[in-house]
Amino acid sequence: MDNQVTPFRRLVSALTISSLGVYMAVLVPQILLLTLRLRVVDPQHFAAIFGQIVGLGALFAIVANPVAGAIADRTQSRMGHRRPWMLLGAIFLAAGLIAIGITTSVLLIELLWFLVQVASNFVFATIPALIADQVEVTRRGTISGPIGMAALVAILLGEGLINLLAHQPQMVQWTVMAVVALVTSVVAVLLIRERPWVRVKTSHERFSIWNVVPNPRQNPNFTWAWVARFAVMVGFASTLYNSVFLTQRFHYNATELIHRSLELTLAQTILTVISSILGGIISDRVRKQKPFVIISGVIVGLGLVVLVTASSFPILLAAYALMGLGFGSYYAVDTALVTRVLPRAVDAGKDLGVINIANALPQFIAPSLATFAIGVGGYSLFYLGAAAVAIVGSFAILPIPELNKVLGSSDPVGQESVEGPASL
Repeated sequence: MDNQVTPFRRLVSALTISSLGVYMAVLVPQILLLTLRLRVVDPQHFAAIFGQIVGLGALFAIVANPVAGAIADRTQSRMGHRRPWMLLGAIFLAAGLIAIGITTSVLLIELLWFLVQVASNFVFATIPALIADQVEVTRRGTISGPIGMAALVAILLGEGLINLLAHQPQMVQWTVMAVVALVTSVVAVLLIRERPWVRVKTSHERFSIWNVVPNPRQNPNFTWAWVARFAVMVGFASTLYNSVFLTQRFHYNATELIHRSLELTLAQTILTVISSILGGIISDRVRKQKPFVIISGVIVGLGLVVLVTASSFPILLAAYALMGLGFGSYYAVDTALVTRVLPRAVDAGKDLGVINIANALPQFIAPSLATFAIGVGGYSLFYLGAAAVAIVGSFAILPIPELNKVLGSSDPVGQESVEGPASL
């Protein structure tokens, strides 16, 4: 690939490091620290406030990611067009996290969380875009494997840090997350290489809604990939309520919640690491992606079923292990699949941002769905409904041509690039 200016292993390291740091800085607060912070600020209404903050925060993420991708696509600088936004996003992310750990105002926590969501999505938007920019289609499963496991490894490491800091003020815990995000992003920026970028404008680039969101009729493979990602991420979004679920179902106090969450995340992470790495590598070697994506989606759904029916801690461990097995393989292989059905290379960042809407939208609607489902049928209806969506929706990729059938074509990735790196 002409654009691969970062050696492959170096790029794998950089994107994995960046993913680990930013996922830790966002997911650990969302899964654990935000709940604990709100219990201090407003102990009587923390569950409702948590749902409101997470839901609205996801709305900001929905908008921020494609906007960030589009801005990066159009950025022209000597640093390239991805790295500047990775660095700036990390700086604002760190500032927002530190401020949340200081303030005691619910309103300020909410506004600062929105800043965290926007800033983190400027970083997240660069990661799959760099894969599309610099990695051959036959190696994208391999690089997506480590990145796919990054989220749960980040949660495990983050909860381990919080466990060590359990008796420290919450301000210290939030500051540690901020430092991790900033340092890992700076390291990634230093490792990645990009050529100065020049975007070649074409006469047909007049504004249209289909220039923002790819036309489903003209890009059916992209559309099916989006639908499948959305469905499986509904399953993932339901797990964001696990800390509230564990608190109310098993009556854990703050210290017990930290310790139990760490143990559960460890079980989940072990399976995630194994399945994401092996899934990505094997998928690249056999040049098949759809069986991995579908089976992984089914496993995610089964994990949710075990979770909601658990009556003891060992069963909870089994549920988390199943979900880790499914999520790891799913994200690794599905990321590789998504990057090969992008409509145009020139808009890779923006289109991957549209794909990311499928990640964030379930988090936005989950609070409303949770309130309704839990009110009508308890946690059983909520988690079982999410499981059904994940299982059925994973089959949406069936119409997409398999990787081994398109590699022989002249344009296997389905992209028409109208831009390129400028000469140094």
